[in-house]
Amino acid sequence: RCLAQAPLAITSPSRRNLVIALGRISRPIDAANQTYAIAFSRDDGETKWETPVANPVADSNAGITVDPEHDTVIVCSGNKVTALRLYDGEVAWQRQLSRDIIDANPVITNDLGPADRLFITDADGFGNSAKLYCINVDECDSVLNPFQPGEIVWSAPLGASAGNSPAYLPACQGGAGLV
Repeated sequence: RCLAQAPLAITSPSRRNLVIALGRISRPIDAANQTYAIAFSRDDGETKWETPVANPVADSNAGITVDPEHDTVIVCSGNKVTALRLYDGEVAWQRQLSRDIIDANPVITNDLGPADRLFITDADGFGNSAKLYCINVDECDSVLNPFQPGEIVWSAPLGASAGNSPAYLPACQGGAGLV
């Protein structure tokens, strides 16, 4: 069964023409109601792949988004950010955050050349420990980008926070490189 109100990710025909949703499946080999990222064909509805991901916390509707430059779908669930390959659903990289992601969606840059980044927030609605994270999505380059895919580049404290999705406007659209 699909998670109520959880976002969907949709790919173009050149990226396999998929709809990716989060759903819970109970199987004898998994924990009850394990959350999966499930890719369906937009052409015929056929299931292309299913990959277990971290279960959402507090009925979170945290997001999934497509990173077309790297042919991955990014799933933000529980306290993990996971990049799954669009072709087969295999984990390309995964990063555990300090706290759970609750009702926040990631944003990915596409204008930083070999050093594009993903931004996401975790939650601490009753404390002072929430953070904004900057995570590398590009291949490591010793000169231009010394970070591995999925590595945290930096984080910044937000204080008490929950459900805050970052925003980014590329310079080519009038932005100033700010999150």
